[in-house]
Amino acid sequence: MAQTQLKIFFDLDGTLIDVSVRHYKVYYKSVIAHDGTPMPQAAYWDLKRQKIGWQEILLKSGLSPDLEPDFLDSFISKIESTEYLKIDTLFVDAISTLQIISTQHDCYLVSLRRRHQNLMNELSWLGIDKYFKKILTGHSETDGYAKKIELISTVIAKDEIALIVGDTEADIITGKKLGFKTVAVLSGIRNREILALLNPDFIIRDIGKLSDITKNL
Repeated sequence: MAQTQLKIFFDLDGTLIDVSVRHYKVYYKSVIAHDGTPMPQAAYWDLKRQKIGWQEILLKSGLSPDLEPDFLDSFISKIESTEYLKIDTLFVDAISTLQIISTQHDCYLVSLRRRHQNLMNELSWLGIDKYFKKILTGHSETDGYAKKIELISTVIAKDEIALIVGDTEADIITGKKLGFKTVAVLSGIRNREILALLNPDFIIRDIGKLSDITKNL
């Protein structure tokens, strides 16, 4: 039986690329700028994966929670700058997975990045822009799923079969609200416990396991 052609919507950060070092370095520099004491990278990333808020992270970094607005201004000003984006690396199986899946299905990237051109530049130097039929971008200051729904709705009809792949609540909620199958990836900013609460259709360790799912849909 012929394989069903899908539209597959990929998140980027934490799904296809490892952003953990970039995030930590921006956190570190922002804490130092406010005279705090940065936590080790493993401790910081563990808190982020548990969805611990900035106020508690600031407390554990020797800073007052009242500094959150100023701290976030510093963090946001750096996190998507070219200097820091250059730190990102592709996950081991990202390109091989995209090479296989993009020959069988229509692949789209959905990102909530603030700086569109910097995103496009990063996709180009990482060599993955060519695998996507379209790059869908738009930022949201809320949980993100409403913006992702808006973006995806511009390229899909109600009766089309689709899959959304990502590492956050926004990705799984987006898929469920649109009636898609959802794949939660454990390589990013949320741990298994948090993602499992959302009841995704599949949970995979990393993007390299995605082909096992798509070939059976």
